[in-house]
Amino acid sequence: MCLLSNKDIEEILCPAKPNGEDEISKLSIYPFSKESLGALGYDLRVGNEWLSLKTGKKKDINKDCPCVIEPGDTANILTLEHIKMPENCSLAGLITSRVTLVSKGLSHISTNVDPDWDGELLIAIHNHSSQAVTIGYEERLCTVSFLKNANPATIKIRKAPKRTDVTDSISQKKIAELEKGLEQEGKRQKKIDDRSMRAAWLAKILVITVSIFLAYLVSSINSKNSDKNVSDEAIVGIGALIISVIPDRILKKQITKWTKSQDYE
Repeated sequence: MCLLSNKDIEEILCPAKPNGEDEISKLSIYPFSKESLGALGYDLRVGNEWLSLKTGKKKDINKDCPCVIEPGDTANILTLEHIKMPENCSLAGLITSRVTLVSKGLSHISTNVDPDWDGELLIAIHNHSSQAVTIGYEERLCTVSFLKNANPATIKIRKAPKRTDVTDSISQKKIAELEKGLEQEGKRQKKIDDRSMRAAWLAKILVITVSIFLAYLVSSINSKNSDKNVSDEAIVGIGALIISVIPDRILKKQITKWTKSQDYE
């Protein structure tokens, strides 16, 4: 295998989408930018779509809406360029990171371009830094170098264009995780509500019991001390007030706070 220089690439390059005999030996990079062609490769640019590994959501990219990669997240970014390798499978590609992005805390594991590839490429970029990193539309993202195979490849890979097999799998996995999380949270909240309700009723029963005991005690004292004019109706009223105020305003709040701090899973 030998690495192609810019002159080698220009000799086999078909800037527009190839057709007919051009497909056999020509390499297509569309849309092609002369500024992206380097001495030993071509700088692929940011396309119009990306997917966050954390959220599983696909997002559009345009001049007014860049790709913002949060700390610890991996962005799967489609390239602007559509690459069609020669039909004779005489070439392979190697994708490497650009220093300008690595210096910002972004990294990309080198991947290859199959000899029969046809479509936009999906580039996975991880943010290792502690700050969000913004990548704009049509910004140079990574470099693809082309190598001439010693012998044409005979195994056809034919991966899905735009690697929709990867992005769809990520989205479906995140949806499943979200649904499972919502289900678990619903069960946890139900346990908290049930425990709070039981505790609240126990608190009410306790207050009623204490109120009845106090009413009985005061009534007994009242019967022995006839000179003290203590009204049984007032005692009952005080007990009712305690019952209504304490569980609803104090006990319920404390019970809810306590139950939420427990792990019922």
